[in-house]
Amino acid sequence: MAAANMQQRPKQQQQLLLLLLLLLLLLHMQPTLMARVPSPCFIRTDVAAPAAAPAAAAAPLVATAAATAAACAGYPRLPVRQTLVQQRLRCSSSSSSSSSNSTNSSIGGGTASSADEELQLIAGIEAHVQLATSSKAFCCCPAYPPVAAAAAAAGPEGEQRLLLQHEHEEAPSALPWIQQQQQEQQRWQQQQQQQQQLPACCLPNSRTCPICLGDGGALPSPNRKAVELALAAALLMHCNTADVLLFDRKCYVYPDLAKRYQITQTFNPIGYDGFVEIPSGRKVQIQKVQLEEDTATMKRGEDGHVELDSNRAGTPLIEVVTRAEPLSPAEATDFVYELFTDLRNAGICRGEMARGRVRCDLNVSLRSRNACKDFPRVEIKNVRSLRAIRRALHAEEKRQKDIIAKGQEIEPETRHWDDALKVNSSWVFFPFEETQIPPVSLDKETKARIKRGLVLSAASRRSLYRQWGLELSLRTAIARDIKMAEFYEQLVAAGAPPVRSAVFLLNDLHAALRGVSPLRPIEWVLRAGDLAPALCAAERKSLSNKRTQEETATAAKEALEELIRKSKKKQPGALVGELLSIHPGLCPRTARKLVEEALASQGFASHS
Repeated sequence: MAAANMQQRPKQQQQLLLLLLLLLLLLHMQPTLMARVPSPCFIRTDVAAPAAAPAAAAAPLVATAAATAAACAGYPRLPVRQTLVQQRLRCSSSSSSSSSNSTNSSIGGGTASSADEELQLIAGIEAHVQLATSSKAFCCCPAYPPVAAAAAAAGPEGEQRLLLQHEHEEAPSALPWIQQQQQEQQRWQQQQQQQQQLPACCLPNSRTCPICLGDGGALPSPNRKAVELALAAALLMHCNTADVLLFDRKCYVYPDLAKRYQITQTFNPIGYDGFVEIPSGRKVQIQKVQLEEDTATMKRGEDGHVELDSNRAGTPLIEVVTRAEPLSPAEATDFVYELFTDLRNAGICRGEMARGRVRCDLNVSLRSRNACKDFPRVEIKNVRSLRAIRRALHAEEKRQKDIIAKGQEIEPETRHWDDALKVNSSWVFFPFEETQIPPVSLDKETKARIKRGLVLSAASRRSLYRQWGLELSLRTAIARDIKMAEFYEQLVAAGAPPVRSAVFLLNDLHAALRGVSPLRPIEWVLRAGDLAPALCAAERKSLSNKRTQEETATAAKEALEELIRKSKKKQPGALVGELLSIHPGLCPRTARKLVEEALASQGFASHS
């Protein structure tokens, strides 16, 4: 009897183990079987929870129970999901683009048929822009960068001064800023190293919670402000917007997130099928605009180990994906700067491109015009400046052309950019539905309210200034600076001449205010109502002087004919002197020109 019981026990244990595995499988499949019902309300507002001061130099990666309760305080309960089958909103352009990319990769082996074949650069840009919110995308942790947090700890004046300084440094209208980016970054790093005592919010892993780290049982909640800023960015780029906000998970094997996945919108972008017009007049097509969370900061040590700082993890950002089309390096740079300018002027981002607020990934390939085929695509990641975009595109185009010229194949891969193409790695990610965040309805009233609050884009301002008679260089320089553009429009509205006002702002006023602190806005120095009458008077004076010169030149022509008739030697120098003695208000250069034309018409030599 005892032996029989001993034989039955392994069978019972196997049955229990099978039942347990079946139960775990059902629990794992339950979220995907549930239908996703749109929720009419947002989960929380953009209010950052204060960061607690850590006891050690670096806060531990695992939060305590008290920190968990403080981070999740104020969250209303998620609505219960109902068993209602709802068709997901998918962007048709993304699926068609992915199928075309796979088709392009499968065409041929990536080799050229002849050396004389014409090759065209095909580029697609993925711009990652951090949103100007106080808290993170799916939790209440502060989203401040370390430098801004240190200034905020020093006082509100320090933070305001820092932001104004960054805005002046990061958004000039010409090339010097691009050339000084690397020096600014090095100076900023040296200042960080020299600071011996940092506020608690600047220490590594000090602004985290279980939601940031993806701990079990932590439910993410969308940030209302982040959703509104992403929707505003999509509307600013003339995109079609989704009616229901849906999120996806992107799982990949790379240690830049503690939870090993990223909440994004791979299948369900908040905006799609838009465009951005660059100064040349070309419209760069936007495939999609998606809201997602940023990754953590990785620091590699000398011994090869990797330190992960999750303070940046979860910061809301938008990813702007352009369609792969023929795009020169100059046009790609203009697009990124135009996008950066519009988002900064609209208040969607803080405009700190050198601090990593705007990062780009480039999808580069070559197209054969004769054979009508595309070669495999290569992705370049971690491009952080306008100069790096131009250099990366030139370098990758040259590299691929050299490979084709040698008769070799171009392999589709992901490359890392660090001012030189160094590290090659192949990344694979697996996207699927995010079941922990319920769908959120985006009603028409919300879209209309956000659209009414948008400022004019740089392209719209250039179109307006073109009607006022400004040339391309003037209207481009003014449209890129929101404060100068608003002040210029106030001048024109007050009756000032448009062309003279533009020249005065860009040349005379810029030279006069060269020694003034950049923290002081232009409105503090001048008022449009006081400056407009002076510009009008200057315009009338210039027209009067021009009219006087024209009348004097006409009278001088009549007097010159009489002088030539009476003169015997017909020497130009003597004729110019006599003409100026009769008409002293005539310009000497104009008098010389009139004498030479008169002598040439009568067949005399015009040299002295």
